[in-house]
Amino acid sequence: MPIVQYGISAGYNLSTVGGEAERVSLVGLGTFSLIERAPRLGRNMKTGEAVPIPPRKTVKFRPSKELSEKLQ
Repeated sequence: MPIVQYGISAGYNLSTVGGEAERVSLVGLGTFSLIERAPRLGRNMKTGEAVPIPPRKTVKFRPSKELSEKLQ
């Protein structure tokens, strides 16, 4: 299985697990962690009206030292 598919699988598993796992590490690839994004104001591009964007959880990826060295 290519590295990209491992990453996609880990990201999917982390999002479906939800509150059970804060972090998933794959040796040689990196770490996926769950972070909370703060609420903010966005803009409707057509009208320019301010639109509130609610807080949400998202996945953050940090590559391992091994992967970073290979990509340099």
